[in-house]
Amino acid sequence: MLPLKASLRVHVAVIAVLLCLTLAFVATTSQDTAPRVFYGIFFLLVTGAALAEYRKETSLAEGHLVGNGTITELRIGVHGKRSVKYRFVAFDGKQYQGESDWGYAAGERG
Repeated sequence: MLPLKASLRVHVAVIAVLLCLTLAFVATTSQDTAPRVFYGIFFLLVTGAALAEYRKETSLAEGHLVGNGTITELRIGVHGKRSVKYRFVAFDGKQYQGESDWGYAAGERG
């Protein structure tokens, strides 16, 4: 059984923060009213979506349960990056399946 740990995707959060900061900068430094309004509204929408996703991922990472599953396919791609297909039966009795990037293989990260 592979020990997998739930974690937040930090790179996604960093990109969202940089995008929000860029939108806020453009909205506050523009001379015309239309771009200020457009980028200001876009900034608020992107910020709200990023915060909602962060809260969802935080609750998933902190409130996870441990269960048994089956890896149905393991593909090794470029630079050792792996893609895992899996399935499991949840506590509600339903079978679920999905696919996830597993990251780099141990010892291959450079």
